[in-house]
Amino acid sequence: MLKASNYNFFYPNGEEIIAYNSFSNSLVQLNKEDYQEYLEAIDQNIAEEDKTPVIIELIRCGFLVDHSYDELSILRHRMYQSRYTTGVLGLTIAPTTCCNFRCVYCYEDKIHRDVVMDNSTQQAIIDYVKKCADKIDRMYVSWYGGEPLLALNIIEKLSDAFMDICKEKSVEYSASIVTNGYLLNRQTAQLLVDKKVQECQITIDGDQENHDKRRPHYSGKGTYDTIIKNIIDIDGILPYVAIRVNTDKKNTDAVNKIIDIIKEHNLKSYFPYAAPVHDYGGDYCVGECFSQKAFIEYEYTNLMQIGNPEYIMAKYPTLRDNVCCADSLGGMIINADGKLYKCWQDIGNDELSYGNIKDDTINEMNEILYLKNDPTRDPKCSECKMLPICMGGCPRQRRLGEQERCIYYDEISALYMKRFAQILEEDLEAKEKQN
Repeated sequence: MLKASNYNFFYPNGEEIIAYNSFSNSLVQLNKEDYQEYLEAIDQNIAEEDKTPVIIELIRCGFLVDHSYDELSILRHRMYQSRYTTGVLGLTIAPTTCCNFRCVYCYEDKIHRDVVMDNSTQQAIIDYVKKCADKIDRMYVSWYGGEPLLALNIIEKLSDAFMDICKEKSVEYSASIVTNGYLLNRQTAQLLVDKKVQECQITIDGDQENHDKRRPHYSGKGTYDTIIKNIIDIDGILPYVAIRVNTDKKNTDAVNKIIDIIKEHNLKSYFPYAAPVHDYGGDYCVGECFSQKAFIEYEYTNLMQIGNPEYIMAKYPTLRDNVCCADSLGGMIINADGKLYKCWQDIGNDELSYGNIKDDTINEMNEILYLKNDPTRDPKCSECKMLPICMGGCPRQRRLGEQERCIYYDEISALYMKRFAQILEEDLEAKEKQN
């Protein structure tokens, strides 16, 4: 007997109905007759030979499921499989906590300690990877900081060791880096590629005036011109470069300014996106920051004004089993002093460290701070139809008990889904014309 999935959404769209299922991540367009077939199939035993093409497709896409199919239990099972897998090792490594910028909203500012990773810490990391290598299939490293390119020699040394270990043990290896871009010239970009860095995130704040006020060099001078020059110079070297444009109420056109530069110079390797500035109790005024919902509304409006289908489709949801390294057993943040954390934003907060890479002693309660959260048993999240593409939102926000952590809202999601369907239909029509 068939039943409707718990994760169905239906959005009237003129004479059609846009149907989205968050469990399978399927998006289909139905006419009224198709939708009526769907309604009539619910709670019915339909023999295999009597299933129409519409019903077969709705079953394949997850809109209709067998009555015995417990979607929430399956989500929980997938979450625990992903959370506690031993086949993947994900390390976020800060080779230094030093930074050449003094950003006004930096959450690390209050705990800033200028530390460069010493040789004993580097060797402890290499030894740890060697110990894990026999048990994993895949390893990835995110280089973080401070500003990681201030310790490029350490990135080189550790990368060479990781690549050698993974080659010997037939482990897939890849890496990424988060940088302010100030030191990312052509030579450095090529070196990173040679060390298997495939993805890079550069942070910038839109136009020169705003950026230089908010992200000055530690000497006080501006940093915008150097970053833009580097972005232009390294185009095509790194396979994928995300440009995170920190956005609040003061610079709502910031991402548009970066897109203009990308267009002007015909740059091919970049994906710019707006990201909200958060107040972390620093000197930056919380009144300038968007609320979570307000940012999502701003982001949708701005994307529609830009109109680039590629940027819009990048917002299509992604299925999640767990959210990030914080709620994954195989995820580990290693600070320059060797201390271990589960979340990037906890770096430097000794109370939240769960150990040191040079010491076998582990504070198990701190290690499970994020792992113990189960959105499938949360009274609100477990009832939410967006759960498969959200999985409870940011683990740190969950740990802190923050209520405003939803990243999807029905009214905005409906608008996105209609636009996604339109883009996909236009793309299909264009391909048919080519053929």
